[in-house]
This record gives sequence, structure tokens and C-alpha cells, in this order.
Amino acid sequence: LLLVHTAGKPISYRAPGDPGARQSIPGLVTFVPQHVRTEVALRGVGEGTLLYFETEREIPSWLRRARYTEPVTFPNEVIVSVTRRLMHELESGRVDNAYLTTLGNALLAELRRELTRPESAVGPTAASRSELRIAHAAMQLVQAHLGKRLTVADLARACGLGLTSFSDAFRDATGTTPHRYLRRARIE
Repeated sequence: LLLVHTAGKPISYRAPGDPGARQSIPGLVTFVPQHVRTEVALRGVGEGTLLYFETEREIPSWLRRARYTEPVTFPNEVIVSVTRRLMHELESGRVDNAYLTTLGNALLAELRRELTRPESAVGPTAASRSELRIAHAAMQLVQAHLGKRLTVADLARACGLGLTSFSDAFRDATGTTPHRYLRRARIE
């Protein structure tokens, strides 16, 4: 199961057994492993998509072997973009199964790449509202200016914070450093 936060405002959600609420902002993806029983109750105004794949084929072996025993959250604009496109196609009423299969395969390929990297998963996000707002503003700025030379210092200035405070808030909200996010966004 994937919870893909595609747009809107930060939201909080809770899975059974969690001691506290988890946080999400647009651009974050939460993967729930197959064997984890999860009930999700969303609070907040956001736009997200819950995705699950039900096919006659077996779940891919790389996904069954995933080392995760609980939900994990990570930033990934490729998964967010493919999900937006997938939802647009489904909502348009012009369903082209071959195209939907291609989008689904692209989403699985990106998920595989993300989940097999040791540094990708960040687990539960217990960031404060202000940290979430800072990360959200920085992520939007990065996506709007991918072609321009942005530095972490530029992002910190745009958010009205010093470099250390900004970096700490961004990492607490997304589980990755602003530099790593910026670099990955450019590559993707």
C-alpha cells in the first residue's frame, strides 16, 4: 500500500499500534509493507492518493523481500508525479489499459529504486507543524526552480531561517537533508 501525498497542506495520520500521529506533506510517500495490517485515519486538508496493486500476478519478489516491518516515509517527486498522472488518466474517463499499465510499472520501478537504497526510508515523521511548513515551502521552491542554481543557503534565506535551523527542520520533516533532496530533485 502506498500513501502518496500529492498536494494540499500537511496532514497527520495514525496507524494501529502507533504511539503518536505521523505527519505528511506534499511530496512525501508512505510505503506500508504487505504483511502490516493498517487502518489509516487522515486529519487535515490535503490531497493524497492511496494506491494498492491487485493483479493476477504475484507481488514482485523484491517487494516481498523488503526489509521493512513497519510503514516508512520518504520524499519522492517521481512517485508523486506518476501518481498524479495515473489519477488524471483514471478521472478523465478515457481509460487506456496499456498506458495505465505502463504508468503502474513506472511507479513500481521508482518504488523499487527507492526501497532498495539504504538511506531512503525515514520511518515515522514526528515533525512539528512549523517544521512541516518550512519543508513544504522549501520543496515547492525547489520544484518551481529546478532549472536555476539553488543552494541550501538560498532555501534557508527564502524560508527566513539560518542555515542550521533550516537544515534541522527540513531533515526532521522529511527524513533527508535539504542538500540530498535538492540533488535528487534535479536528477529526477
